[in-house]
Amino acid sequence: MSRVNTPAGPSTVYFWYDVNGRILVEPVKVKLASLADALLDRRTNGAVVIVQVHGGQQESAAEIQDFLEQLMGSLREYLQATDDARPK
Repeated sequence: MSRVNTPAGPSTVYFWYDVNGRILVEPVKVKLASLADALLDRRTNGAVVIVQVHGGQQESAAEIQDFLEQLMGSLREYLQATDDARPK
């Protein structure tokens, strides 16, 4: 989670990386995981997920957390489906 100032005002940004089904939030760990996958599996697969919530909106922290959990579950299913469709 990070706070950013935009022309529309302050916003909260949530982000995470999905590297071959592993949820990571630290850029160094993402680089190491991608490197390990490239060397060991001879392939990499990853996604960066960014969700921005504008500061003027009235959503509570619980509502945002619930949304992020639902989004993460849906994206995991989608990303797994795309990975399964790749030729081996």
